Amino acid sequence: MSDLFLDLRDQSHTLDFIANALEYVAPTARKRLEQDLEEVTTKRALAIEELATLAKEIGKKSWAARRALAKWLHHQDGCDMEWRKVVATVSDSTAHILERFRHGTACTSLDAVLAHEESGSALRDLERFEIAEVRRHVRHDIWREKHRNLSQDVDAAEKKLVAIARRLGTLRELAGDAPWIQDEIMSKLEHWEDRLYFKGEELDVKLLDEEIRLYREEKEIPTTS
Repeated sequence: MSDLFLDLRDQSHTLDFIANALEYVAPTARKRLEQDLEEVTTKRALAIEELATLAKEIGKKSWAARRALAKWLHHQDGCDMEWRKVVATVSDSTAHILERFRHGTACTSLDAVLAHEESGSALRDLERFEIAEVRRHVRHDIWREKHRNLSQDVDAAEKKLVAIARRLGTLRELAGDAPWIQDEIMSKLEHWEDRLYFKGEELDVKLLDEEIRLYREEKEIPTTS
């Protein structure tokens, strides 16, 4: 079993990610990416490599928007809006469980409810699946409603992404220049890019700089035959 957030060999999960992330891509870029997706998926044999490349590009194009939205949803106003929309959309029985559980605990967000140690007995897998599906669409709705207000956060996230991607590019170059450490670096890059583009995390540039420094030093160490 893969330890990655998104196993790109799993076409179904990859297509799910693409469908979700496309909602956060700017309209002009989205149109081209949707055309690319149609070309890839209408082929007789769906190429895993092509789909993986497209997923990564969509992950990049949507990253700043997803980060900006996630930041806003961590504020109480965002938590409250997400809660109201999810409760209003799920089935009556699931909504009743959520409201009852929240009132009986100190939870102030949907994340807190789902992570609460007692939520396992209150929410079955079926209800958790329903909440996850509804939540995905609710976040799309919130993004469409709030994206103009989040433009500064998107711009700030774009700058962070450029800095992170530049460092990942440097590490990829180091891997190409030093065959004896290539597999190690490429394995790390796979996991870093998975966390960045697919899970939507922000990588620590200081840690990446330290990795670059260490691998540059190792690159200078001559190998023995």
